[in-house]
Order: sequence, then C-alpha cells, then structure tokens
Amino acid sequence: EDADVIALAHDQGEVWVELFKVRRGKLIGRDHFLMDGGDAHDEPGLMEQFVQQFYDAVPDVPPTLLLQYPIENAAVIEEWLSAKRGRAVSVVHPQRGDKRRLVEMASQNALEGLNQRRLKWLSESDKVLQALTELQEALSLPELPSRIECYDISNIQGTSTVGSMVVFEDGRPKTSHYRRFQIRDVDGIDDYA
Repeated sequence: EDADVIALAHDQGEVWVELFKVRRGKLIGRDHFLMDGGDAHDEPGLMEQFVQQFYDAVPDVPPTLLLQYPIENAAVIEEWLSAKRGRAVSVVHPQRGDKRRLVEMASQNALEGLNQRRLKWLSESDKVLQALTELQEALSLPELPSRIECYDISNIQGTSTVGSMVVFEDGRPKTSHYRRFQIRDVDGIDDYA
C-alpha cells in the first residue's frame, strides 16, 4: 500500500518532523523537516499544521497518511487532499499492527534526529566559545567579546570608496546589523582615514 508516514519530536521550541514514503509496501525514502515549536504541548496541532503546509506545497499525495497523532480536522483534510489527488485519501492514526510499527519507527527517527541536531548545536557552541576565549586572550580583553564589528574599505583605483561592516553577537553572525557605507569625504586610498 502507498502511504506517507509522519511523526514528530519536539524540545525547547524546535519540532523535528520525520516523513517516510512507503510505496507498494516498501520504504522508498525518508525526509525530515524543522518547524518552529509554537505550542509544543499540542502535538496534534503541530501535526495538522505540518500536514497542511507540506501537502499544500507538494504535487504527490498518496492514498493514505499514517500519523503519529490524531488530528482534529481529519475529515476536512481528507476532503481537501482527496480533491487535490483526484481520488480518495484517508488520514489515519493507527493503533496496532504494521502501520502502527511504521509510525513508531518514524517517531524514533524523529527523536534521534532532534537529539543529533542538539548534539551538533552543542558542539558548535563549544567551538564558538573556544574561539571567543582565544580572541579574548589574544587581545587581552577583560571579558569575552559580546559584539564584534569588522570593517573593510574598498575602492576602484582610488575612487568610489565604500566601506562594509559585518557584525557578530556572541560569536554568531548578526546579518540584520550588516551595513555598507559610501565614503565621500576622503580622497585617494586611505583606509584609516
């Protein structure tokens, strides 16, 4: 039977959604998606939100969706997906059997995926902290730098001088603070001026 199996795991405002594609009874692919947590205690609501967003954007709708959590508007979503597919679609929260085992496997994968993401984030955080500590020591700063602004001056053969600024806060890029400046009151090539 053709089906998509959907499960999720959430923690601290992040939701990891795992999607298995089963075609002719065989698992042919899997994918994962990250969502903002919203109300993390409303798993059925998160599940429904994902189903609406995902199937609104994809052309391939299987005849069955196997969901980890029952969703409130299952009948409305079945009707919408059936119209999109051109044939009946059923949205199921399986309680036992092979379908339930597929959902449990997807659920386990979602939890492992979220845990791996957290470990990677902690590892990256350690690297950022280490880099900031080295910078603090190299520059003899009294504490870790919380904001770093880097400037670069460019010109074309001594004319059309521009400056650009990039910003890091707590060791991470803050792109909304990046700036570009046109410099009009300095003649020639004089980066310091």
